[in-house]
Parts: sequence; structure tokens; C-alpha cells
Amino acid sequence: MIKLKFLVRRAVCFTLAGMLSMSIFMDSVRAEQTKEDITTQLQMMNEEINNANDEKDVMALVYLCDYYDVKGKPSADSDTVVRINAGHTVIITGCEISDDTIWYRVKASKNDKEYEGYIEREYLAYSDERLIGVEEKYMPKSKVILADTYADIDAFPVSYQSALTALKQSHPNWTFVPMNTGLSWSDVVNGQMYQDRSLVPASSPGSWIRGYYSNSWSLASEDIVKYYLDPRNYLNDTNIFAFEQLTYNASYHTEAAVQGILQSTFMSGEIPNEGMNYCTAFYNIGAAIGVSPFHLACRVYQEQGNGTSPLISGTYPGYEGLYNYFNIGASGSTNEAVYKSGLSKAREYGWTTRFASLLGGAQVISSGYILKGQDTLYLQKFDVDASYNGLYSHQYMQNIMAPTSESSSIKKAYTNANSVDNLFVFKIPVYNNMPATRCLKPGEEDSKTKAIREFVTRLYTQVLGREPDQSGLDYWMGQLINKTSSGAQVAYGFVFGEEFAKKNYSDSQFLDIMYKTLFNRAADEGGKSTWMDFLNQGVSREYVFKGYVDSTEFENLCT
Repeated sequence: MIKLKFLVRRAVCFTLAGMLSMSIFMDSVRAEQTKEDITTQLQMMNEEINNANDEKDVMALVYLCDYYDVKGKPSADSDTVVRINAGHTVIITGCEISDDTIWYRVKASKNDKEYEGYIEREYLAYSDERLIGVEEKYMPKSKVILADTYADIDAFPVSYQSALTALKQSHPNWTFVPMNTGLSWSDVVNGQMYQDRSLVPASSPGSWIRGYYSNSWSLASEDIVKYYLDPRNYLNDTNIFAFEQLTYNASYHTEAAVQGILQSTFMSGEIPNEGMNYCTAFYNIGAAIGVSPFHLACRVYQEQGNGTSPLISGTYPGYEGLYNYFNIGASGSTNEAVYKSGLSKAREYGWTTRFASLLGGAQVISSGYILKGQDTLYLQKFDVDASYNGLYSHQYMQNIMAPTSESSSIKKAYTNANSVDNLFVFKIPVYNNMPATRCLKPGEEDSKTKAIREFVTRLYTQVLGREPDQSGLDYWMGQLINKTSSGAQVAYGFVFGEEFAKKNYSDSQFLDIMYKTLFNRAADEGGKSTWMDFLNQGVSREYVFKGYVDSTEFENLCT
């Protein structure tokens, strides 16, 4: 297996206490227990994991590697069953300890084929509370080492890192897992541009529209597809939830929090003729099938809006008594086509009550998407997971804006439940040959990005005397765009770095560079003469630099 070179690894997603060193763990176990005790403890741990899995699927992501060779037996020397990329979803079914290493038995799928094998525990990320609780129960918390809390971010391309770092600083309990799709950016864009896979509201700006689809929807232009497809446009503390795994966690998926989502919608009260309210229905269904009830509530609201659609009225001519809350199978370029296709699907499934439609639709989402690798809002729109059903065509919705709008609703629900800082694992796609910086929305004001690019380029060309390398340009632009560093801090790193120091510029040359870089103009005679006097009197270059970056002219440039 190919593994990234991490000396220590992020662990808050594995245990609440921190990263557990396996050698320390085994030493502590040996010191206190006999071999028989260890075997008994392992059997009990394995039994509890299996019990947890009986209640709902325990899902995890392959993590901290480029790809992983799943083994047929719990040993690094065992034959490889299947090779899967980082970010691949697996289902944990049990555990074993072999050669001082905990191995989890998993089910994995690839190209519509299922495999069973073993993965080392340290290469799996998960937020499942039951599994975390089992680990804490059987593994000694006192034997821990500190983890590198940014190791997860190091696995991402540079253009992702500054935004992820800012999120980590605000939410230390969050873990980010790159989903290495292995797909080229251009191929994915072309896949989403095929026929009517990507739509925008017909009322959208002209730059968003490629052509007519229906009175309500238009074919999306390439530029707006690129914007919503680019994962880097979701790396803020709201839309990051488009990458949340959509599984159930009892501590924060509460019934009261679900009601908070529904409060101002047509689902705020009782389900007609069902003897229960919508809140209870979503909560019970989510808990029963192991799917986030927040996701279910937000998805129905996304699909049904004000609740007046014939798809949930039960009165559409020829389809009386049928309901399709999740719009499963509802498609077409006319309203009539959408209604008939959706209600025909309801008839096929036997959704003759509102609750049957809610439960049945949730089961379709769970079995057809979440358990098939498309376990985030993003992946339900953009089918870039090849575990099942090929690529690009198996998408839940055509509306390219759906992941952003649904993620906003889910973030609001977590905020209302005071759960934003809980353990979350976010599965974020990465593509080959992506643009150096995030794709902009058509019509988005680009002057800021352009000014930042020019500023960083000047630091390279004027201070270091060379053109910027792409990774360096991306990194420093990201620092400024995401406000991780100020313009003065970035400039200081260039001006007082080793590469600049080796050039041995004279004081006069130093001042010319400061004017060209920090003021974006040539030096005026009076200003330069004043700074030369300071330097001739023994004032340091750092003092002079501070004068430049504290000036109104530099402040205006940064603004």
C-alpha cells in the first residue's frame, strides 16, 4: 500500500482522547493482562462492533494515504483483495489484532463489485458514536500521544489547504478527508455538461444559461457548472456540509433539532391523516435506517418548496392516493411529465400513504445512494464515485445549486442544536489537473483575485527576481484570499527570507524593490532620499519595511 509520510496522525475522528499509539497500547495491555485476557477483550470489542453494525451500517473513509491495498487477512504480508483510493467509503464489520496492529474487517465496493478484507485502523476516519464509544471502552485512554491536528490537510492539494486550515482553526474537531477520484477535471466537466444533467433556474443570469430546458429550468452554462463543481467553492463553515457523510448520530440528530428545520415550512405540524407530525416521522425514519434526519428533512423541503406540488397532494388525476415526497424518478421537461413519472414511481413502490412515501423515499436514498458511495450532498448531485452505477449519470438531482442550498439548511440545524463543533468527517473530492485557483462564478467580481495575483507575482519577480512557481503562487494567493495571512505578513516572508538575503542588494536597490513591490510604482526622489537617510543612520531594514506596510498607500493597495 502507498502511504503518505506522516509521523503523527490526526485522531479526533478515531477517539475523543486523541491518537492512540498501537505499540504503547499493546505494551500497556501486556503489562496488565494475560494473553487469554487480551483475547477475551478483543472478542468482546468485536462483538460490540458487530452489534453496532447490526443496528446500522458503520461507515468509514480510507484516510491518510493516496490509496490503500485492502488485505485478505489482518496482515501487511497478506494478499491484496482490492486497491481503493483515499476517501473511499467502506463499511466496518469487525476487528482483529495482529502483529500489534488493530485491523478492521470491512466491506468495500469498486466498479459494481463488493469485496471483503482488512484495513489498519489508523487509515480509517469516522464519526460514528457507537464505534468511538466501543474504542474508548476497550482501549486505555491514558496511553496517548499528541496528534498533528493538520495532518489531514497536508493530504490535500495546496489550493485547498489555506481554506481548510482556516476551518480547522475555528473547528478543531473537524476532520477533512480527500476523496482521490482519479478523474481529470476536464472529463468531469464534460460529464456534467452532457445533455440535461445540469440545470439552473430559468430566471438565472444569462451567463449561467446554455439553452432552454423548460419554462422553469434552463441548461447550465459551462462556467456555472465549473463553479458549482469545484469543491474549493464549498470550503467555508456553511457549505462544507455538502461534504458531510449523511449518517445518523444520536447525540445531535435530535427530534427537537429536526423540528427547528421544519418550523417555518409546510411540514411544521402534523402529517395529514397519519396521526404523527413530520418532525417525528423524519426523526424515527432516520434513526431506524441510519441516515441523518436533517438530510431527509432538508431534502424534502428542497424538493417540495411550499408543499403544493401534485406529487404530494394525493389528488392528481389518474394517480389519486399516491405520494412521492422525495421526487424519486420524477423527471421531464414539462410539469405534466414530471408529475406522471414521479407518481408512476410511487405506484411502482406502493407509496399509497404520506408516511409510506417518506419512509420509502428515505430507503431509496439510503440503499441507492448513501450505501453506494454517494454519501454526501455533493456526490448525490455530481456522480464522481465509481463504486456503483458508473460515473456522472447516477445523480439524484439535476439542479446544480442543490448541494449549496441544502448544506446551508443543514448547517443552520446544527447551529440551532449547538452541535457545530461536534466530531465531523468531511469527504472532499479532488480531481487531476484542476485549475490553479478556484473557479469563479460567472459575473463574479474578479478584481480582488486579480489584485492578489498581481501582488504575489510582484513579490516573486521584484523581491526574488524570478517568475512564481505554480504551487507557491497558489499557496500565497490562498493565504490572502482566505485571510489566513495579511499582505504585510506575506511580504515580510519574502523580503526577509533566505532567498532574498543571498542576493546582497544594496540599500538603494532594497528601497527600489520596496516601492515596486509594496506600492506598485517607482520610487519618488524625495521619499527614497528620506528612507536612505534612515538607513545611513543605522536604522534596520525591518524598521524601514514596517514604515512601508504601515503607510496609508500600502493600506489602500491591500484594501
